[in-house]
Amino acid sequence: MPAQPTLLTAATDLATDTTSELFRGADHGVALSFVIDHTQTEWLEES
Repeated sequence: MPAQPTLLTAATDLATDTTSELFRGADHGVALSFVIDHTQTEWLEES
């Protein structure tokens, strides 16, 4: 039987008061970790 997918929601699993955070997959039973950067990107227009 295949494993059930892990569903993450930004409001509960990915919410933070900082500009970046580490998602530790081991805390959710998966072998994947990543960093989320919450800073806004400034786009430069070519002239």
